[in-house]
Amino acid sequence: CHSIAEISGVAIASVEYRLIPEHPFPTQLEDCLAALQWLLKHGSELDLATDRVAIMGDSAGGSLAAATVMQAHASQLGTVSSLLLLYPVLDATMTSPSIRENSEAPLFSATCVQWMYNTLNAPPDDWRASPLQSPHLALCPPTLVITAECDPVRDDGARFVEKLAELDVESQHEDCVGMMHGF
Repeated sequence: CHSIAEISGVAIASVEYRLIPEHPFPTQLEDCLAALQWLLKHGSELDLATDRVAIMGDSAGGSLAAATVMQAHASQLGTVSSLLLLYPVLDATMTSPSIRENSEAPLFSATCVQWMYNTLNAPPDDWRASPLQSPHLALCPPTLVITAECDPVRDDGARFVEKLAELDVESQHEDCVGMMHGF
């Protein structure tokens, strides 16, 4: 976070949400929503431009970032100006071709993805754990999704951008050739 802030010149608030399995779903999302609500309410006290808040998340944090943005907008908690997802895990169905193509990928295999969803133990039809299935996709702000070619969840990000484009949400997808999850 420090490097990104230094390179970009923007202020960054990093949310340390409670983790699974000690804290069951949807505790993590509740923590992210509470942090966003606090930032939108108190950011001006810190000389932050609360009308230009972006949310970023990587891997499972990408799922939380997407769900946080959609839940915040749907519940009128506040709006976010942009969303950045790095190799996000967005689809609990695990049915995309990249799951099979990269099932044995180093560091983050299909088995790891399955373990994550099993440990999350969210209801299978709860979009907050599977943002690709959200009925609130049209509420997303302009979105950039960066995926890794050699990643079982590569297609999650690509499909997310496709769905946003179908809903006329400004979105962009960058697939990084030869890279794996967590690069």
